[in-house]
Order: sequence, then C-alpha cells, then structure tokens
Amino acid sequence: MHIQRKPVHNIKDLIESADLFRTFSDYEIYIWSSFPFKTDSDVDIIFVGEVTETLGKRLHELSEKINLDITVLPTTRIFSYIPDFNKATFRYYFPEKIIRYKLCPMNRDEWDNGWKCTKHSEYLWKIDQTFARKDTKYKTRKWHYPMLFTDFIKLYENIKNED
Repeated sequence: MHIQRKPVHNIKDLIESADLFRTFSDYEIYIWSSFPFKTDSDVDIIFVGEVTETLGKRLHELSEKINLDITVLPTTRIFSYIPDFNKATFRYYFPEKIIRYKLCPMNRDEWDNGWKCTKHSEYLWKIDQTFARKDTKYKTRKWHYPMLFTDFIKLYENIKNED
C-alpha cells in the first residue's frame, strides 16, 4: 500500500502537522536543507538526542504524514566536519566514525559510499559512516550548515516580514 505524504509548502505546515516542538521537546531539531528557498521533494530535518524506540516510532508516524528526510544523531559532532567536507575534492574521511540513524535502509553501494547500514530497531536503521563522497551530487555543491529549527523560523519570519 502506497501512502501519499503531504508535501511541505511552508514552515507553518511542518510545525503544525506534527506539533513538532511539543512532540519532540526532548530533542534539538535542526533543518539541514535549502527549504524554503529551494523547493525540494522533501525537507531534511535532524533530531539530536537519545536514540530510542519511542523516538523511532514517533518519527515514523510523522514521516507517513509529511514528506521529510529525517536523520537522528546522538550528537552534533558531524556538524564540525562540514568545512572540511566542503573543501574536499573526491572523498572526505571523517576523523572518527559517524553514527546516524534513518527511518529506512540505505543499501545502495554502501561500501562505495563509506557507510554500513544495519537494522537498529523496528523503526530505525543505524548507519556507521567513515567517509563521504564528493564525486556524486556534492561534486558541484556543498553541505549546508544546519540551523536550529527555532532559530531558522525566527530568521525566516524576519525576512518574510520585510516583504
């Protein structure tokens, strides 16, 4: 059965569709995409904090309602590697293994892409990553810097109000 997920058209849709800040009050929430300045098929959202089965279930339920690319991180350590990744020309090897979690498996060419994906729980897949490639979609573009979602909303509303 295919579930039709609602596209994200504006910040208000995203926040209200999940009561985002109340439902996930124990987590730091970051936006890591060009939304709303560039319309993509989804919005990249990062949840930082304790990885639990309850979190996985809530995120799974959220992802069935609205089109998000959700990542869960135990820490923000990967953010500190963005400048070096953006300077790299072919591959960027992280100084340490990066652990992140997704709602679905990432199996395509996993060893060639520097990660190993294993089932962590009913709703979450664990990705152990040692490097990131620069010769695919990031050959001509860089990783964005994540921004706390609450700060992003303030910035967006300030810019929007200038119109």
